[in-house]
Amino acid sequence: MPVSLALAGASFVTVFLLVLALAPPQARRVRDRLAPYGYDAPAGSASVLAEPFWRRVLLPLMDRMAGVFQRVAPARIREQTEAMLEMAGNPIDPGVFLALRLAGLVVLAGIGVFPLVSGAREFTAGNLLLAIVSVYLGARAPLIWLKLKVSARRAVIERALPDAMDLVVVCMEAGMAFDAALHKVAEKIDGPLQAEFERTLQEVHLGKLRREALRDLGRRTGVPDLIAVVSALVQADQMGLSIAHVLRAQADDLRIRRRQRAEEKAQQAPVKMLFPLILCIFPAMMIVTLGPAVMAIYENIILRLAG
Repeated sequence: MPVSLALAGASFVTVFLLVLALAPPQARRVRDRLAPYGYDAPAGSASVLAEPFWRRVLLPLMDRMAGVFQRVAPARIREQTEAMLEMAGNPIDPGVFLALRLAGLVVLAGIGVFPLVSGAREFTAGNLLLAIVSVYLGARAPLIWLKLKVSARRAVIERALPDAMDLVVVCMEAGMAFDAALHKVAEKIDGPLQAEFERTLQEVHLGKLRREALRDLGRRTGVPDLIAVVSALVQADQMGLSIAHVLRAQADDLRIRRRQRAEEKAQQAPVKMLFPLILCIFPAMMIVTLGPAVMAIYENIILRLAG
């Protein structure tokens, strides 16, 4: 039974890859349709065969498989994946991420479960635990990596946000409008916060309402401090309040929260240092301190009593 399942899966993958390979790409179909009208292929198309195999075959195949996985995936999973990837700065295409999740689950689950099912390993508690861990890692490892990327990007934005808001306040108090001040700050800073400011300004220039663009800014980053600033700005815009005064109060709160986070991490440092101290430093100190005393007791007391 396991052998038949493996053969069926291998046959399905083989047929799937053959269908993808035989189906002509969209660019090739367009060129074939334009050929009777005197269309010539680009001059650099002759050098395609000189490219590496992974660039000519593997990358296009991965892109097409990613598109297939993105289309067949449930809508809820696809939306959650796209939202998390957007919070992480879109380090990878959503379809590729879904394909990697499925591939990791199949490979690691096969490594852990298939030997038990086929009888290559004995059905013991250790092997069963190894199979469970393999399935868990295959299902959760890509998500763990993505959550780490999201946390790292949020931390960078949180550190840069108070200084950026101070610059926005200074620019607005100097007479600039909010959009011009945000553009000036985006020119002076770098990192993910700069990219988010530039995207927000681009959306406003393309016709989106400012409050909607700011709400999208908070939603894309997922940073609580930035969401609070965005909510205050939207409320001030709707009520006709001075945005400069609101930003000044928000900048003060951001500096206070940043200092509180630094103090919290400083208070957590002794607790975090306790375990390395006990495991690494304390045994060496005990050996250096009590070693000579133990040797003296052994030579002067234990050996004499034994003699």
